[in-house]
Amino acid sequence: MTRKRATLLAVSCRDVDHVLINKMKGSAMTASEWAAWVQAIGSIAAIGVAIWVPYRLAAKAANVREAEDHRKAMAMGLAVRFELQRIKWPLTRILNQWPEGTGAPMMIDLGEGGRREIFEEFKFPKGIAEHYARFHELGEAADDALLATAHAEDVSQLLTTIEIDLMHSGGDNQATLEKQLRSKIVSSLKHTNRAISLINALYVKP
Repeated sequence: MTRKRATLLAVSCRDVDHVLINKMKGSAMTASEWAAWVQAIGSIAAIGVAIWVPYRLAAKAANVREAEDHRKAMAMGLAVRFELQRIKWPLTRILNQWPEGTGAPMMIDLGEGGRREIFEEFKFPKGIAEHYARFHELGEAADDALLATAHAEDVSQLLTTIEIDLMHSGGDNQATLEKQLRSKIVSSLKHTNRAISLINALYVKP
């Protein structure tokens, strides 16, 4: 029930009560007068029910929709979270070994003596593409998930471009390309971390 409707109903009931009490105090009412007042009160009660019942049904339907949306978000979160982590882990490793203001590290330290070329370190997870059309089901996390993957795709393309530039042009455009690459890695990680955090929050009971 809206506040305006509730107020009007309350005022109507108050006015009817006021007049009815005055009538009872002033003089005895005839049977027909009593019948008229009962009918008036019944009409007002019917109006109240007519307003309240649809309101309650609409509120219940909204709660059902909200619960269903939350279940969809949780299901989609399970499908997308691992793919986002596959973006996060290698990009974090690259950025941690790339001091700001320096050139991109051509070899990435994997720990325990392992090393890998930067061009092989990050491979865009193709599996996430099949979920693009349903990202909206992630709710609040949807925008960050989309931006994270969009920037990650840019990272993948830039790595390929830099590799080709090194092979065919001797790295003439490397400084410019590396600047773009670092910016895209930072942006992708920012949105990836936020998306993962929002998805994790879906599984925390209020």
